[in-house]
Amino acid sequence: MPKLREEADFVIVVAHAGSEKAKALANIGGIDVLISTHAETKAVPMKDTNVVDAAAEKIGDCIFFESGTHMGWNVGRLDIELNGGRPKSFTNKLYYLDREYDESPAMLNVYAEYNNKVRELALGQQEKMRAQFKELLKKRGFDPEKHGIKSDFATAEKCKACHTQQYDMWEKGRHARAFKTLEDSSQQFDPECVGCHTTGLGKRGFVNAMRTPELVNVQCEACHGAGRTHADQPAAGYGGVDKETCGVCHSEEIDPEFDYDKYWKRIEH
Repeated sequence: MPKLREEADFVIVVAHAGSEKAKALANIGGIDVLISTHAETKAVPMKDTNVVDAAAEKIGDCIFFESGTHMGWNVGRLDIELNGGRPKSFTNKLYYLDREYDESPAMLNVYAEYNNKVRELALGQQEKMRAQFKELLKKRGFDPEKHGIKSDFATAEKCKACHTQQYDMWEKGRHARAFKTLEDSSQQFDPECVGCHTTGLGKRGFVNAMRTPELVNVQCEACHGAGRTHADQPAAGYGGVDKETCGVCHSEEIDPEFDYDKYWKRIEH
């Protein structure tokens, strides 16, 4: 750090770490600004605004703050007033990137490249794991085609047989078209997005649109839980949901305008 200070007017560190570990770095001295990217607290704007005052503190001579976001929906702005080249005062704000801002062509190109890499990585890793699992079954004397992992999800089409009215309501709503919004923006392989636009990701359900197309969109079981057993043997007590269920995807950070009481009325069943 002493050598770095000789070569730099201002030292900014972005720590891919949680708050506790990042603060330990701040205490070594020589760092002017330290940002922890593993935010333990989230700064969410109030309704009708897309700007929020975010926390920042001094640790010795270092200005420390968390990124304030888990999903990357915000751009941060730190304003520092200097006195003799050293920080005198500072303010930290987050700007929520809603539709008030025009898309940047340059950033769209960067994001398109990112989405292509995510697609290649996702498909490559999934196929690699699938091949490894098949090989493991063969070594243990099982036929992979007969003894592979079966999904616990029945799909909305199966639910339709008994719940026709609920199915018709779902089919007309936005949940039934959730995956298309990802396809329109080339985000259908982005792990940060896919879970809230499909059914059963990571729970022996959705894998990708090519391997499990029957589980795209937010179907019945995305909220009510895996229902193959219930579909085979219907019984009371399956599938309870509440406000917290919706909050998994319609969180403050992802969907700050979400009003449970308002939107539940549109899909109540």
